[in-house]
Amino acid sequence: MDMPFNVPPNKMPVGFSLEDFIFSKLYKCIHHEGQKTMCEVFQAMYLHTFSDKTKTVKEFVKKSMGLSSAQFKTTFTKLDKEQLDFNIMTLKMDITILCKLVLKGFPNIYNLDSNCQDQIINLRMQRNTISHKYKSDKLDIAAEVDKLKIIYRNIYEGVGVALGKDFSENIREREKALDDIRDAQIRQDDMETYKEDIKKFKDDNLHKLIWNGRKELETLWMTHTSESSFSRINVGKKFSPLKIKDLKKDIAVEELLTVKTDPCAVILFGLAGTVKTLCQYIVSNWCDPDNNIITDLKNFDLVFLFEVQTVKSCSLKRHLAEQLIVQTSREFELSKLITFLQELNILFIIDGFHEANEVSKELLGEVFEKFGNQHILLTTTPDYLTNAILLSNEHNVDYLAVEMFGFD
Repeated sequence: MDMPFNVPPNKMPVGFSLEDFIFSKLYKCIHHEGQKTMCEVFQAMYLHTFSDKTKTVKEFVKKSMGLSSAQFKTTFTKLDKEQLDFNIMTLKMDITILCKLVLKGFPNIYNLDSNCQDQIINLRMQRNTISHKYKSDKLDIAAEVDKLKIIYRNIYEGVGVALGKDFSENIREREKALDDIRDAQIRQDDMETYKEDIKKFKDDNLHKLIWNGRKELETLWMTHTSESSFSRINVGKKFSPLKIKDLKKDIAVEELLTVKTDPCAVILFGLAGTVKTLCQYIVSNWCDPDNNIITDLKNFDLVFLFEVQTVKSCSLKRHLAEQLIVQTSREFELSKLITFLQELNILFIIDGFHEANEVSKELLGEVFEKFGNQHILLTTTPDYLTNAILLSNEHNVDYLAVEMFGFD
């Protein structure tokens, strides 16, 4: 979609391009309008239930959600906690915590339909997956606006049904705002707002972690799989169907990450060499977003492959900083690295559980403890399947045991 410039080239800010301008439109559509949407539905739900407008988010969480200390820690990250002292009626809260409050803040009070819940989760993911589209020459702002209109409408309508409230005016306002952003032309007098959004986006720690981390991992994995034939041969088609152990059901390799709706640990057991090939195939596939064979693989912000026999540290943050995202980690305080990662959508691939020693076992326990709500793919031999299941149970992580037979 062509976006005319009303600014002479010599008046353009240094480093600011047409692509930056179009991308800043998407940023506004998600961060500005998404935040307004979630603020409006959350505050409507709150006022429909409570009358006190002076409470902080922390007071609301304690009163309404009734979380234990352990549940509180797994529900809210350290980044969320920075916003817990905000007044309940503020417009400053981030999309991420607003989505959590709407989905989990009114237990047994409002039953939002599944479509509304899915769209809230989708919007929460959009807050980070926008980083995947930065500097993309395939960004179609008109198509992105159309998708966001559907997301916002479904959220408003789903909450409206639960509350018995008409959000038609809110929907009209949001769609008009999205249309205005989509159709805006860059002018000298409003360029500053777009520059500010781009700067805010580039300075965002989560964006830096996604953008720089992905580049570093792509280089690592493509070197690791060393000119592998994965790009020339569809290895995925060569694998025999996988069998879900307890259900006696077959699935294709392409379904490995979507066989279960909720994130869980998929324990893949079979011959060691075969499952290693599959792990390398997955990371190679993730590095080529235009050729994703495995369903939903491209949606992960980062994919970490832990080859258990090469693990040198019992600390997760040190393993990441010393062996996987070495350069990226240097931009963060090491103590905060895990906190930022917990805000992302990550796939952990743990290859060779049966080769774990005391050092690597401690690291694997930390992955299950701190990222049990993410997707974890763990591979092992049949002899160690029971031990892998015990690891999942120990950390209350739902699991699915899947047997792999090799190539057809």
